[in-house]
Amino acid sequence: FYDDAGVVSKPWHGGTMNIFTKIKRDHDEARDMMNTILETPDADARLELYEELKIAILSHAKSEEKTFYQALKQNKEWAEEVPHMKKEHKEVEDLFKEIDGLDAESAMWWEKFGEVRQALLHHMDEEEKEVFKEVKPEMPAMESEELGQLMDELEERVKVTLEAA
Repeated sequence: FYDDAGVVSKPWHGGTMNIFTKIKRDHDEARDMMNTILETPDADARLELYEELKIAILSHAKSEEKTFYQALKQNKEWAEEVPHMKKEHKEVEDLFKEIDGLDAESAMWWEKFGEVRQALLHHMDEEEKEVFKEVKPEMPAMESEELGQLMDELEERVKVTLEAA
């Protein structure tokens, strides 16, 4: 798919996916995965879903930091948000480490999963309702589309690495 400037871009439902659409789509998928985990009574199935969620979240976070957050750092007004958002990514990563190895039928597993879920919901809502509201109107469309494509490609590469680990 070539855009009007002759640049090759990945097609997304008739066009390219900008960074905001990409992040929102990932967030919606994470919300759905968390809800499915909550509704899954079988511990083995739940653990498998949890592993999928963990890989999706970690690959999203790494690629988001290298694309969207890097772009935010270029703007003095937006740069101040980046350390806070990266700190929230680290908190979720640490919570994942606490869950790993716990019995998926235990009360502790459910407690830690609840903490992960709350941390993720808070972070996603903050990005979508506060950061997007401020940044989206100001970011040029072409930059937004390039970042969306770059994040998508990077996220897939990180996901492959995490799945192989």
